[in-house]
This record gives sequence, structure tokens and C-alpha cells, in this order.
Amino acid sequence: MSTRLTAVLFAAACLAACLAACVTPSPSGRTVEAFDGELAGDAVAAPDAQTDAAPDAIAAPDAQTDAAPDAIAAPDAPISGPPEVDLSEAVYALDHLLEVQIDVEPASWEELRQQTRDRINIRGAECLALPFPSPFTWFQAEVRIDGRRYPNVGLRKKGFFGSLSRSKPSLNIDLGRFGETATHESIDRFTLNNGRQDPSLLRTCLAYEVFRRAGVPAPRCHFAHVSVNGQALGVYAHVEAIRKPFLRRHFADDEGHLYEGALSDFRPEFVGTFEQKTDEEVPYRLPLERIATAAQADDGHLLAALGEVVDLDALLTFWAAEVVTAHWDGYAGNTNNFWLYDDPSTGKVAFLPWGPDATFAPPRLFFEGTVAPSSVLATGLLTRRLYQHPVGRERYVEHLREVLDRAFSADDLLGRVETMSALILPRLSLEARAAHLEALGPLRTFIEEQTFAIHRELATGPVDWDVPLRRTLCLEPSGRVTGTFETTYGSWPTNNALETGMGTLQGSFDGDRFQATRVGAAIGVGQSGRVEFVVPALLVDGRIIFLFLAFDAARLAPVALNIEDQVECSLNTFDAGTGVVTRMGPCLDGHITFEAARRVAGSTVRGTFDVGLYSELE
Repeated sequence: MSTRLTAVLFAAACLAACLAACVTPSPSGRTVEAFDGELAGDAVAAPDAQTDAAPDAIAAPDAQTDAAPDAIAAPDAPISGPPEVDLSEAVYALDHLLEVQIDVEPASWEELRQQTRDRINIRGAECLALPFPSPFTWFQAEVRIDGRRYPNVGLRKKGFFGSLSRSKPSLNIDLGRFGETATHESIDRFTLNNGRQDPSLLRTCLAYEVFRRAGVPAPRCHFAHVSVNGQALGVYAHVEAIRKPFLRRHFADDEGHLYEGALSDFRPEFVGTFEQKTDEEVPYRLPLERIATAAQADDGHLLAALGEVVDLDALLTFWAAEVVTAHWDGYAGNTNNFWLYDDPSTGKVAFLPWGPDATFAPPRLFFEGTVAPSSVLATGLLTRRLYQHPVGRERYVEHLREVLDRAFSADDLLGRVETMSALILPRLSLEARAAHLEALGPLRTFIEEQTFAIHRELATGPVDWDVPLRRTLCLEPSGRVTGTFETTYGSWPTNNALETGMGTLQGSFDGDRFQATRVGAAIGVGQSGRVEFVVPALLVDGRIIFLFLAFDAARLAPVALNIEDQVECSLNTFDAGTGVVTRMGPCLDGHITFEAARRVAGSTVRGTFDVGLYSELE
């Protein structure tokens, strides 16, 4: 039983992100948010100082870290109008920690915090027909950036599921949303990512640096310390918005069409999710259609066809940089978190990276539930076709070696880790500091080993890519499970969940009706810093299934939690003979009701659950 449930424990920890199967993007200033590398979900969420407390209870740092340094004090009057010279380079300097102090009406802040996404709308029967809708709205606020005051700015929450947080939401700030056009050192839009999937808080900026070193147009990135109404939220990654100023820095012509890819690909069933980001009032899908047509060419014409519509060498470099950084949640690995620019100066489309906060770790294939090789990711149709093409694969490997040599120096990156860590460490809360320091070990190890891991796979010839093309991501209702539970807080993690606690479980999935002879229950804080709750059941036919849920620790109380409201949930099977865990389906509706619940070790946790299960459309 110990070996058996050790595998269950491991699977549950990994599946906290995957099992709810709720996709991820998050952009800068979009009606539909980009996924922000969020598909990693909440299983690897980085704790922050506010994880276990409502924002009103946020503890401010001590005097040395709470206030903006005197050196950055500036006059009250904002600088309005576009500057003649681009002054932004100094803002993005990695030795500069941006100070962002936001003042907003408490009622508006509360509404912003509570805004979230509906999983059923995201993954319903027509989920890929259009870009994913956003529930986030703009609120009027005042902001001080490095001491300089900007009134009447726009403030909005951002993110998909993996980075959604009430206590430390990712934010967009638009300096000219409600007032006159304004810029701060040539910047009018600030994208602040909370790093919820990266306890180190460094991966986003590290990954973008590798892309830029490789020659890929990529956002600049550094760090910001953010407070709202005098309460510290913590350190964020400040990422350059992909807008006109970005395009002018990287392309000869900034008048082309820009698109954001969020679970988007060049197959008929996936192309609808591309969101047009420029001239939105005049839909223009021709660049997407041209790529989709070229991708259907036979092997004899594939490279020529793609080369007519895509800068093929630039695509191969972009792809190689995604692989080198293990950006599994990008285009090549997950058809997610990328932008396209239809460059008028070349007549070809360029790929731009986005949302690399889950990089520099073993790359996993989110929906496929497996780990990818170190040397290739090819879930996206274009990368798949190129990798299956003998010349395309050869050219990809050449670019992969070049990117490793040019952009992935372990010594340089490790030095950058030390520099970045030294900058942000003094501004981290005690909890965030502990999480940051713990996360540095795996980050350093990946950097030290990645070049060797890739060369080792290439030494015996490029590895095969046998992952089948992804089916639809849309879901339909397929069952329901209900039951009761009683256990004690702190009983999870455990190797003996079936013998821990007690409960009942009944229901069905895809016509398979469950009858349990033994039901356990265990609850506690997992590696993600969230509460994880497991209800394993031994069925009369000898199978073991388990319900897995995870949610922010602060929400554990004698209340009913809606599954739709940021509760990760799935039903899974465990094969005792092989140790294999298989997801049966995510839970996308229903509730778990805690009749008794306290975050005190040994205290009774008791309640009921009633959740709806979903499966992929055929």
C-alpha cells in the first residue's frame, strides 16, 4: 500500500495543474488575455506573502523595504505626450527595481481581485471557435512609478488560470486609459506578471534574455515591487508590452497585423482562437489562412510553401530557443503563448515569444500528460511537419546547436541568476524569500545540465517525435461524483491515503458506475503552497480511483467552494500493478462544502462534495 499510494501522491502533486485542464494565456492589454505560461497551472504556483491572508490582512514589509527609496523620488507632475527620444532602456535595466505604488478605490480593488474565468465557457463544446473571452474590466486608479505620479490611469487584472490570484493578481496598467496620453520614460503600458508559477520569480526574464541573445524579437523584462493602497503585493516581472513601440524596435515597418496565439494552431479546428491585436474593427485573417494552406503541402513542397509565408530561418531559431529554454507552454510544445507579426517589409510572418514563466525545468506536454525530450518540442503543426521532414529536421538541429552556442552559456546565465536574485531578495516577504531560495537550486541545476542533456540526445541521432496530433480541447459533460468525507488537517501528504480518514463516494463517468468498498480522505498543504485534498476509493472490482482538488489555502473554512472558482479538480485512476495514474476527466462544475475546517494540524475537516465530470468531444 505504501508504494501504491506514493505513486498516487506523486501523481496528485503533478496533476494539480493538469487535471483541471484549464488552459493558460495572458497578454499586455488585450480584450482576451494571453496565457502567460499559465498552463502549468497552480501545481507549481509560487507562494507569496499574501497566499494565506485576504488582501486587507497583507503584512507590509519592514520599513527598509516598504517605502520607495528616497533616491527615486520625483516631482508630482507626470510627463505627458510622446517623447522625441526613446527613454525606456534605463527602465528595463536589470539593476533597476521599478517601484509601482497604486491607489484605487477599495471597492474597485475588491471587484478586480474577484474577477475570474469560467472554466466551462473556456472549454465548452464551441471552445475553439473564437478567441477566448476575457472577464477582466478596466478600473480607474492613480499610480506612482519610481515616485512619479500619474492620475486617471487604467488598472486591469490579467492572466488565464495558472496565474490567477486574488491576493497577488497579475496586472496591466494603461497610463492613458482614462486621461490624457501619458508616458513614463517612453512607456505607456505596464505589464506586471505575478510569477505565481515560478517561486524563483526569475524564469520569465531569464528566458526572454535567451530569446534575445538568439536573435529572436522578444520583450525586455526586469522586476517591479508593487503595492496597492499602501499594502505590499510583492515582486513582479515587468514585461515589455508587444505593441507599436516594440514593433518599431524590431521591424522596419510597424504597420503590419499582429495576432496573439492562445491554444492556437494552423489547423482548421484551432485557427479560430487567434486574436487579432491591431485594426481589430476590420477582421483580417489572410496571413493565418496562408500559413494554414502552406502547412498542408506535401513533403516535396513543404519547405518552399512555408518559406513563402513565414521567415523560415527565424521560425527555426524561435523554435530552437523555445526548446533550449524548455518553454513547453509556447508554440512548439503547447500551441500557446506566442504572437505573430505579419511584417509588411518582408511579406512574411514572424513568431514572437510570450509567457515563459514555466521555463528552465523539465518540459512536460500539458494535455498529453507526459514529459518531452530535452532536444525537441513539436506539438504545433508547423514544428511537427518540419521535424517529420528530413531536411526540416536537419535544419532545425543546426539552429538548435547554434542557439545553444550563441545564447545558452551556463556560466553567463548562472551569473545572471545571482544578479537578479540579489536585486529582488531584499524586497521579498519572508515566505516569498524562502520559496525563492528553495527554487534557485532546481533552476541552477537545469541551467548546468541543459546543454549536456540536448547534446546527449543529438549524439545518437535526433530523437523521434511520436506524440499524436492533439484532438479537440473542447469538453462535454460525462458524469458526476458525490460523497462525504471526514479527516484531519495535515493528513496530506501521506503514503497511506486509503487508510486515512473516511468517507463515501458514488457516481459515474462515461457510463461507468462506481461502487466503493473503502473510501479515505486526506488534506493538507502540498508543494505548491495550496491546500490539496485527496479522496481515494477502492472499488468493488479492485480498481482505485481518486478525486483530487487544490485551492488557495486562505479559502479553507466552513464554506461551500464552487469548483468553477479557481478550484483545481479531477477524477483519476491508479493502476496498482503498473503504478500508472490516468486522468479520467476534469471537474468543471459543482462544489465542495466544508462543514468543519480549520488550518490547524490535527483539527477535524468534514464535509460533502458534488462535482460534474467532463471529457473530450469525440
